[in-house]
Amino acid sequence: LDIVADILKKSKTIAVGPFFVSFVQRAFGFNDRAAAILSQEREGGKPDLFEELTKMLHAGLANGKQLDEAHAEFTTYMQSALDHSVSMKGCTKVTLMNWLRYKITIATCKAIWGPENPINNIEIVDAFL
Repeated sequence: LDIVADILKKSKTIAVGPFFVSFVQRAFGFNDRAAAILSQEREGGKPDLFEELTKMLHAGLANGKQLDEAHAEFTTYMQSALDHSVSMKGCTKVTLMNWLRYKITIATCKAIWGPENPINNIEIVDAFL
């Protein structure tokens, strides 16, 4: 717990970038190709993908209306996914971890980015998982 307190105290001076790609790759099971896209420098002085994601996440997850709306969107999507799974006829064998990872990835991205969600179909998700 001491390390957590130290990180919180020094949050303005600790660079998250170097850890971001590694964390995302392990947390979401991204393959090496997908992780390379996250850490790739962009042309024309545009902010890299990590920097853009950080700005969007900070805006979308700040306390207030946007966070409430994101939570409602996430919850609605997950409830719909569960209702759909329960109402299916017959049995389909799935790995629970894979199913959860897929559904939580879609729900989270949908809640954060809304209609501009860059991960909006199974082909894109499969490229990252």
